[in-house]
Amino acid sequence: MIVTVLAIVAGNVLTVLAMVAGARRPMVAVVWFGANAVTSAASSAWAMATADWPVAAWMAFVAAVNAWIAWRYWNRRKRKRAAALAGAKSRARVAALVRKARGAAGPRRVLRPVPGGAR
Repeated sequence: MIVTVLAIVAGNVLTVLAMVAGARRPMVAVVWFGANAVTSAASSAWAMATADWPVAAWMAFVAAVNAWIAWRYWNRRKRKRAAALAGAKSRARVAALVRKARGAAGPRRVLRPVPGGAR
């Protein structure tokens, strides 16, 4: 019983640490919650095989929650990458516009009076 309680406490502590680390490194959270989802699904299947239905239902729920959290962190990672790419495209467009404007602002022919004067 004590070992089970310690395992649950350790799992909760590691989950909180994964969420904290996931704020800066989303892939850490993706791997952690994805692994938890797979492990919970396997535990649910084992509980179903042994006809322990309350445990099977609980582990299926935990697997679904972990899969959803992993998916959320994965999409966050992709959203940030997409935003960075959009920023790079915007910077490239502005840089091209500036280059074009600087090229157009180069020295031009100056209008000078005609040597014979205006008639």
